[in-house]
Amino acid sequence: MADVTLVPADSIELPALTALMNEAYSDYDLPMHVDEGAMRFMLSTFDLDRAESRVALDGGVPVGVALLGLRGERAWIGGMGVVPAGRRRGLGDTLMKAVIERARARGVREVWLEVLTTNARAIPLYERLGFRHVRRLDVLRLAAPPATPEGVSTESATVEQVLEFARLHRRSEEPWQREEGSVRNWVRDGLALEATAAIRGGRTIGMALHRIAAGRVSMLTLVSMPGQAAFATPALLAAAFRPEAEQGLRWLNLPQDDAASPIVLSLAPECEASQHDMRLTLENGTSLGRHDAPQPQREERLPER
Repeated sequence: MADVTLVPADSIELPALTALMNEAYSDYDLPMHVDEGAMRFMLSTFDLDRAESRVALDGGVPVGVALLGLRGERAWIGGMGVVPAGRRRGLGDTLMKAVIERARARGVREVWLEVLTTNARAIPLYERLGFRHVRRLDVLRLAAPPATPEGVSTESATVEQVLEFARLHRRSEEPWQREEGSVRNWVRDGLALEATAAIRGGRTIGMALHRIAAGRVSMLTLVSMPGQAAFATPALLAAAFRPEAEQGLRWLNLPQDDAASPIVLSLAPECEASQHDMRLTLENGTSLGRHDAPQPQREERLPER
């Protein structure tokens, strides 16, 4: 790999980065294609740091990418892939080690990622790097609204009310794409979000946040009070449906340890995919090898093999 170098992702133009992501994911088990607008959306919403992310260049041509999201002491791998022609050369390992060390240099304590349970190439790589399985995440789609339980009503709320309710009552962490940092980025960027409260016996038993776009409902947050999930979850799901959402409701990465999960699964949704939610804990002094050199450098040339 004498001609392969690693460079920060902000050293290549957005169209080239977008094309690289699409080629790297061209044979992915879950179809993915982004345009430049979607790429900007991902970078902004998920706090993907292009300066700390890395792109592999082979003779000056982009052949691999690892995108790193940063929020305080937590980081997230927002996409890692190598184009089909560049695989089986250790580039995935090299890219991952590089961004992990950039995360360490920024004071990160935990690095998270999701990987499809069917991705037999990537899972062993992540395990070798020290990532450990935390839980399963399901990508689910409901074609029709469930029945609202008797005695439960819904009413409009505000985004801030939902976020505050979630901080008080959430019993499992949301994945990076839907956690509070992402929600606040959506609000900052002007996306229209709808907030709903579920009421039973005169008190709020659950709250949800969703958006409607491209003919479908996307569930972003749904939290219930202890013991109320069976009442709040179907009521909030039903309230989110709209006639214009002809594609139904999609819930990206619903954690298996979420109180809503068994209720949603009992509604027989279509499962588009399941993922492993994985975590790497970084400790002071831990080394992953040659990328421990003083940082940052604008270009990192890989040794010949």
